[in-house]
Amino acid sequence: MDEPEWTPIVDRLNASYPDQELRPETAVEWFGVLASFPAREVQAAVERVRREREWMPTGVAVILNAIDANWDEAAAKVREQAAEAARSRRNAQGGTTAPPETREVLELLERTKLPPYHPKYLAPVEGRRLVDACGDRLVERLDREKTEQLSLD
Repeated sequence: MDEPEWTPIVDRLNASYPDQELRPETAVEWFGVLASFPAREVQAAVERVRREREWMPTGVAVILNAIDANWDEAAAKVREQAAEAARSRRNAQGGTTAPPETREVLELLERTKLPPYHPKYLAPVEGRRLVDACGDRLVERLDREKTEQLSLD
């Protein structure tokens, strides 16, 4: 950022906080600290400060913190966009099918939610026992498949 870009930023700060204007010598000092940043980043930080603070910043650290916060938000947005793109790619590939035991467990759980007088009602304790049995069968099946796969390799 150069001085001609800094002047309207100082004017914006001064206009935003009437009767709390930034003194010229303070503006020079702050410019020395902020000059290494692109003007658009300093402007964005000042806009953030204007939205979040009722009073004129008392030190350049407030603007530096706003720059950091803007960078953090931008980085988080990029990470979220990358994660969303990865999810979309994964979903487009069809994902992984659930093991057959999953359907059985879901049906058992649905039966435990039925009223006790319903003919397909399953008491929660019995439902838990049957769900555990499904889990045991799943583990056994996966172990067996793993063993078979290792023997093929």
